[in-house]
Amino acid sequence: AGGDPSDLGDIDGISQLKALRRGSEAPRKELLINIDPVDNVSAIIEGHFKVVSGVVSGGALDNWFQVPGNVRWGSDRARRECETSVVAQALRNAGHGVACGSGDGSYATPIKCDERGPRNPCAPAAAPCLFDLSKDPCEYNNIAEEHPEVLRRLIGKLEAYRATSMPPGNLPLDPRADPALHNHVWAAWGDVSK
Repeated sequence: AGGDPSDLGDIDGISQLKALRRGSEAPRKELLINIDPVDNVSAIIEGHFKVVSGVVSGGALDNWFQVPGNVRWGSDRARRECETSVVAQALRNAGHGVACGSGDGSYATPIKCDERGPRNPCAPAAAPCLFDLSKDPCEYNNIAEEHPEVLRRLIGKLEAYRATSMPPGNLPLDPRADPALHNHVWAAWGDVSK
């Protein structure tokens, strides 16, 4: 805050203001999800295509999880919580409507995931995977072999982002940060002397 944007050099941001104010189509057609040089994982969405590459923790975390919006609570709790949320209040105060789903006790998300069937599964440790989110929002069917040109283009975009990314600033673990040393509370430890 308060800085001069010209000091930033070339940035890849695209103003979304018109789309937000006027409800027009958003100008951004791609979204970099992640480039992690430590775990060597990356993902990007362009239009309705998504590429996923690499795994974390040897693939131990790779799984499909139920879409939260498909969870039914058997009451209007989800809708009530949405309607009374801080976000809903802020939208109303700004003169906007709030869409909190149906009153049947669900979040009423538009995405319905079937059981994973014997389709073409993704194995991102072996090779990047490509999904068509317009036909397969649950990312069950890897279509990389069917659309190699799309895969190449999106991998190229990931490489271009990677070439301009800053290295992670992770620092080594500091044993002085152990909450057990601070009455089992996460607290500032660097300026504490003993």
